[in-house]
Amino acid sequence: MLGRRFSGLFLSSLLACTALAPAAAAQSTAPQKVAAEALFDDAIKLMKAGHHTEACPKLEESQRMDPGIGTLLYLGECYENVGRTASAWATFREAASRAGAEGQNERLKNATERASRLEPKLSYLTIQVAPETRALPGLSVKLGQTQLGSEFFGVATPVDPGESRVEVAAPGHASFSAALTVEAGGRYQLSVPALGQQAPAPQPTPPAAATTPDSAAGPSRATPGAAPASAPGPHGPSVLRPLGLVVGGVGIVALGAGSYFGLRAMKKNDDATSGTCRSGVCQERVDYQTAQDAHSAAGLANGFFIAGGAALAAGAVLFLVAPSSSEQGARFMPYATAREVGLSFGGQL
Repeated sequence: MLGRRFSGLFLSSLLACTALAPAAAAQSTAPQKVAAEALFDDAIKLMKAGHHTEACPKLEESQRMDPGIGTLLYLGECYENVGRTASAWATFREAASRAGAEGQNERLKNATERASRLEPKLSYLTIQVAPETRALPGLSVKLGQTQLGSEFFGVATPVDPGESRVEVAAPGHASFSAALTVEAGGRYQLSVPALGQQAPAPQPTPPAAATTPDSAAGPSRATPGAAPASAPGPHGPSVLRPLGLVVGGVGIVALGAGSYFGLRAMKKNDDATSGTCRSGVCQERVDYQTAQDAHSAAGLANGFFIAGGAALAAGAVLFLVAPSSSEQGARFMPYATAREVGLSFGGQL
């Protein structure tokens, strides 16, 4: 089988080489070599028939199972034919490096020339990450399915043309993502802002335990030195209703604050998008700062809405579970609708 080991005539991602590199250190077994040879032959037939999209995965698997310079050269050509210029360029660079190490000068020359011809066509993406985000423990920055290390931050990195997505996440913080459409030969910059902290989940308020005197148990015994606890009589006031009103009022205030920051986030976002920000990418620093302000205001709005809703619900529960009085006194009831929140008043003064 001449093709895999002597394929210097067919020449064609940075990310592709990263995925293939670990396999080079492993020693292929005889069954792996046979399978790799079969995949290689099938891929060459597909390439000759013009079916490069189907051929590239077969060459990738063949290279993974039994690495070879000839397979790399064919794989680089396959990437080039499907428009993955960055992957082709990186694969040719890898082939040139290995050919030079093994003294295969003809393959070194061919691979170097093909990589050089691709360089003017390369697209570049520079990802700028805010210092506060860089310092977060457990930070994850992904370009597509590939995890990027901090050494890529601020560096113009070749990327394949087409749709790309950057996703940034860190434990305990809001995530950030941006979709990009990369064109051949273009240069792009993406700024990742400081990630806001996630609002803590509201804790459920336990219902107050009601004490019922047990007449059959005889007189109650008080602890020496402690004031006896008095249970509210049938007409006595309950502390739960005032407490419910206070908690509900706090919830209403928090919802109002959430509305303010929500409107501020919308205003800032409109200002940013009316400027130079498109799909999470800003060309001007002032627009980038405006987008950051919108992101921060949105985080505050979410936090206030969550806390306000929880407080309003807890206040309603405390008010409703309070023992009712036989005498109708003045009552306040918190309420919330799609348009407004407030307190309703009823009863006798």
